[in-house]
Amino acid sequence: MCDNGVSAVTFDVFGTLIGFKDTFDVKKCYRASYEVFISKGLNLGSLDSFYNVCLLEWSKVLEKRFSCGRDTRREIFYFYVLKSFGYDFNPNSSIILEATKAFYKVFASEIKFSTEILEKISKLREKVKIGIVSDFVYPPSLREILGKTGLETVVDCIAISSEVGWAKPSPQIFNVALKCLGVDPRCAIHVGDRLDSDIYGAKKLGMKTIWIRKSVHPDEPLDQIRLQAKPDFEVNSIEEAFSILFKIV
Repeated sequence: MCDNGVSAVTFDVFGTLIGFKDTFDVKKCYRASYEVFISKGLNLGSLDSFYNVCLLEWSKVLEKRFSCGRDTRREIFYFYVLKSFGYDFNPNSSIILEATKAFYKVFASEIKFSTEILEKISKLREKVKIGIVSDFVYPPSLREILGKTGLETVVDCIAISSEVGWAKPSPQIFNVALKCLGVDPRCAIHVGDRLDSDIYGAKKLGMKTIWIRKSVHPDEPLDQIRLQAKPDFEVNSIEEAFSILFKIV
């Protein structure tokens, strides 16, 4: 057991440390990919048709995360999307890679980040180890965003689902991060904005948790998960989460 109660803090990224502009709509990202595919001569029907197929395939990604704790990559995701339209491209083909990059170029342009968060993590890191645990299907984009925001420089470990092979709420992805940090789960606390993945997953491993309840995700089975995922702390913002962290580390 740890002497001071908490030796490490892990953070979710999007919705927790990094937000989105008020005008953000993920359909903009899919439009960028759609335009790449269309420019290459693919017949995908209307944008709405393409978008609806993408939403259906994304629901399968989420189902896989929650049923067996496994994740995919955006390139494989687009392989199945295109297969729905009768195409059979290698996931590593140039057309899928170009469409993937187009998606995340728009995605990255829609984020917002406060440098105050960077300063607080830096201060927190003087007392404990810091890790990131993120479900993300295209690591190059996430690592680029972490680099541009400066977050990459103030954390000790980064666990990305599509790199480690495990996704939240599986305890495995949290375990990967904690092994990297060299900390027992009972000595760590996770901060995130989803009950079903962040809080439920971390609690299963024995971690303490802070739930930022600023938003309700439409795909989150809130009533079911609330009975099983019981956060140690509930807050309304990342600022409130930091206030708690500085009191307990």
